[in-house]
Amino acid sequence: MAKQMTILDIGSSKVVCLICCIDEGDTLVVQGAGVKGYKGYRKGRFISENSLANAVIEAVTGAENEAKRRARSIVVGVNAPFCHVGINKGGVKVSSQAGRVTERDIHELITSSYKEPPVGFELIQSTPVCFKLDDGECEFSVPIGKNADIISGTISHVAVESDYKSLVRDILSELKIEISNFVAVPQALGAFLIPPEEITKDVFIVDVGSTHTDVILQNNGAIIDMRTIDAGGMHITTDISYIFGTSLRESERIKRNHTFGLDCRGTFIDVKNDADEVMTVNAVDVQDVIDARVMELADMIAVCADNMGLPCKPAQRIYFTGGGIALMRGSMEFLSKYLDIEAVNQMPWMPRLSSQNYASAYAVMMMALKRINEMPSSRSMMDRIKNLFVQ
Repeated sequence: MAKQMTILDIGSSKVVCLICCIDEGDTLVVQGAGVKGYKGYRKGRFISENSLANAVIEAVTGAENEAKRRARSIVVGVNAPFCHVGINKGGVKVSSQAGRVTERDIHELITSSYKEPPVGFELIQSTPVCFKLDDGECEFSVPIGKNADIISGTISHVAVESDYKSLVRDILSELKIEISNFVAVPQALGAFLIPPEEITKDVFIVDVGSTHTDVILQNNGAIIDMRTIDAGGMHITTDISYIFGTSLRESERIKRNHTFGLDCRGTFIDVKNDADEVMTVNAVDVQDVIDARVMELADMIAVCADNMGLPCKPAQRIYFTGGGIALMRGSMEFLSKYLDIEAVNQMPWMPRLSSQNYASAYAVMMMALKRINEMPSSRSMMDRIKNLFVQ
């Protein structure tokens, strides 16, 4: 029988609940989906906890009603502003008399690398980045069965804000739903978007939300670093509204209809102002407003990359996701040219809501489904060790 999973993704402007399963043919089936907008968060703080609670309840209820079943437990995705990542090194003496690395040694290595997160945070998962046997070279695969006296390695530990954890638990308790796990969205996005052949490279993921942008550096499926920029798709919308006197709804429509790179000279477009009156504006002026904000955001992304120690450079690939820019026509070509990199926004096809602004929800879903559908006999050693979840 196919196993089912319910996930909750709390973004910066909307809450998404998905109830899915993988059937006997290994096909992902979306049984129920609920999406509800809310007031969001700024700088890691919810603008209105009541707005969040209502959105969570409506999104979960909507998914349950469509799936025609109750959710008893749920996996919650945690976005970057509520996460803390610590990269630590550890090392242990190989315990077996034969001098062969065992699974126990790997767990001891992870434990030896652990350091308490900052006050107010709790560990949710740990992921090995690389391993080293004695004085050998770093390797990315789990060295079970190899000979060594000492095994060392670099481990990525991700923690969640305790207040965030408590708040979401309290909201879901009203629905009598238990949280089975918290999953770091930045890590799930890597597993979802990055091709297997690039997994052991340093790879950037840029998740452009409504009010913020997360810049994530990953290697071997582990988060190495992440930064949050307090600018996102909504800032483009508000710029348009301020300059042209249009409502936010009309400004969002103008943004979504924009295509980067077009020669707009001599072109005019009709828009509605706050009084719902039609007025004509120069398309070049609209283009200048949008381009200026996107270039500013691109500059901020480049600064983040530089501060992470991996400056943007030609031929480097950056994976863009989220709403706003990733959904705008010609945006990847524009960013590629401006930053002199390869900007891509590819996403695996999904049976419903197959759009970049739902990538984080599906990323959490796929990570959770992969874990529960891996039987002990078929799970690889890396699968059993990596991405250790902590209740």
